[in-house]
Amino acid sequence: MHLRVYQERLDVGAVVHAHPPVATGFTLAHIPLDSYSLIENAIVIGSVPITPFGTPSTAEVPEAIAPYLSEHDVLLLENHGALAVGSDIISAYYRMETLELVAKTTFYARKLLGGQPEAEIPREKLETLFEMRKNYGVTGKHPGYKKYS
Repeated sequence: MHLRVYQERLDVGAVVHAHPPVATGFTLAHIPLDSYSLIENAIVIGSVPITPFGTPSTAEVPEAIAPYLSEHDVLLLENHGALAVGSDIISAYYRMETLELVAKTTFYARKLLGGQPEAEIPREKLETLFEMRKNYGVTGKHPGYKKYS
């Protein structure tokens, strides 16, 4: 999986694979994190799709993630965990941490506060936030406004 990322994305210098509990819970429930409710979501990671299940340590996992790498720096791995990439290890790690933040706050809003679906940032404001990536020096890929659910 890591090698496939490096083959597909010449801009990537680090890959982080982890099993963050709340984000992984979204993969188990087959719910992509594709709402644009948080500034961090809009600027840092964008929508996060769930890639098809692949048996660990086989070619299935790299094949499952490959179609998403051209647009995404963060992926949820179906029934498995998550993958984040970056130009360096700090960027990849920060994206993984942002993923778990988005997953936790989305879960809290939906399940604990009853806001299903949670309120999204208005579309015209999202476009402004997407453009702010340049000003902040955020590297990598971003899908823009994209839904998977």
